[in-house]
Amino acid sequence: MSAQARKNDMGREISEGIEGAVTGDRLNCVSHMLYADDLGLTTNDPGEMQTMLNKLRKYAEKKGLTVNTAKSEVVHFNSKSVSPLQNPFTYDGVVLPEKDMLKYLGMLLDRRMNPKIAEEHAMRPYMAAQSRISEFAKSHD
Repeated sequence: MSAQARKNDMGREISEGIEGAVTGDRLNCVSHMLYADDLGLTTNDPGEMQTMLNKLRKYAEKKGLTVNTAKSEVVHFNSKSVSPLQNPFTYDGVVLPEKDMLKYLGMLLDRRMNPKIAEEHAMRPYMAAQSRISEFAKSHD
């Protein structure tokens, strides 16, 4: 079985029966984003999120995979306020911490989906390199 087939298998298993997060209209929903070993689960329903986490645990156990809960976080996107859930999300008994932002595939995403924050984060390496080049040029006049 190819690695691609296994990845598609995981997405189907953890999102079966899940609506996912609405992306503009109810016809276009996204339940997960998977790239290599990075997985993001998305939904508008807290119950669906916990269901996907439970399905992921069963899938990982069946396939001999591990999920690093130390790198797992919860972000409530587009919410006016973030209040702790009465029942926080868990993976295999570990409570997942709630954060204001997360980094996914190098992109910084804040809970209000502010593109300025992502832009500033993306520009930092460029600005640092530009500063080093400028300093180098000044020291070699």
